[in-house]
Amino acid sequence: KDDEIFMHYSFVQAVANVRDGTYPCYELTALELASLQMQVTFGDHNKKRHVSGFLKDKIDRFIPAPLLKSNRKFEEWEKDIFNEHARISGIKKTDAMLQYLNKVRQWKFYGSTFWNVKTVNKENSALPDNVTL
Repeated sequence: KDDEIFMHYSFVQAVANVRDGTYPCYELTALELASLQMQVTFGDHNKKRHVSGFLKDKIDRFIPAPLLKSNRKFEEWEKDIFNEHARISGIKKTDAMLQYLNKVRQWKFYGSTFWNVKTVNKENSALPDNVTL
């Protein structure tokens, strides 16, 4: 039971880090992760429920913010997420979470925490105005 709770919280944190760009990824990886997250959130792909516009007000929960700023249209994102989600239908919720976590755990920066800081005493510092720690 404790392992399931830990996995759930690890999944929630990983999704947040991917979504806000803390863990940067490419489009194909983002689509794979989005489909796993769809499986966790909504279960198996349902052609009657998962129709055009379903993700209109939810797309930012599934695709990283930096990638949403690209020239790719919403309709393309949604179509590709649905196709990938349909491909993985049948996977149990816990298995989808585990696959998501296993994917992001491979990244060198997984588990890292970053802070943007500003140099306060600029006159006595060799640091630039903005630093990421």
